[in-house]
Parts: sequence; structure tokens; C-alpha cells
Amino acid sequence: MFAGVSHSVYEQQFQMAHFLKQYYNDAPIAANDIGAINFYTNIDCFDLVGLGTLSVARELLAGTYTTETMEEGTRRFGVRIALLYDNWFDGRFFPKPPPSWNKVGEWTLPHPSELGGQTVSFYAAQPVECAPLRANLAAYAPRMPQNNTSC
Repeated sequence: MFAGVSHSVYEQQFQMAHFLKQYYNDAPIAANDIGAINFYTNIDCFDLVGLGTLSVARELLAGTYTTETMEEGTRRFGVRIALLYDNWFDGRFFPKPPPSWNKVGEWTLPHPSELGGQTVSFYAAQPVECAPLRANLAAYAPRMPQNNTSC
């Protein structure tokens, strides 16, 4: 049975915000679904789809937003980790994530959802962030709603 949209928001986007508040509250991070995480935290957010980051919006409009410009922009911004829907960043409309980013984990909703994606991926944008991000995801896992999978 499908969960309501508000329950899906709680299971995914609220958990993303709570996770960031716990472990990265004042950090520069990158994301593509920026609503809850910006509302509930003090993160410095690089918006990977341009709603909150003007340089990305300009690159999208000009057709110059690439994996390389994403990497350059997030590096200049000092991004430590990135949270995104991989299905959005497959190279068709948005570029693929930079190869220098390391995918450390995922959270997957146990049911189809009306949200941007059923799975949110967590990337370390800097090599030094791999172990801490992995540890933080593991520490947060017991707080996840039952049936939401984490790896």
C-alpha cells in the first residue's frame, strides 16, 4: 500500500534534514532537494539543480552545466558531502556526479513515492569525508523509520 506524500516526506526529506542537523549543521553541502534540509538546518547549501545557486541556474540556461562545472563549483564552495537522487543525475538533463566523489551510502523508501526519487544517495565530495560520512550514516541508521533501508 502506498504511503501518503506527507509520510514519504517524513521518511526521506525530514530524515535527510535531521541527519544533516546532527552531523553537518554548519557545513557546506550539495543537494538537489533543498527544501526541508534548508528549513531545518544551518547548512550552507550548494543547489545542484540551480533553484538556490545562481551559478548553476546560469550554467543550465546556457547549456554549459557539466560534470566538470559541477565539480569546480562545489570545490570552490567547499562542499563536504552531497545528497542527491542518482536518477536525476544520469547525464540526460543534469550531469553525472563527478568521478572524484565517492558514493558512501543510500536511503531507499520501501514504496514508490511521489517525491523526486525513491532513493537518495550520499556522496563524499572530498576523500577525507568518506570515513566520517560512512560512520555518521551507520550511527544514524537506528533512527531511520522502520522499513526505510540504509546501506
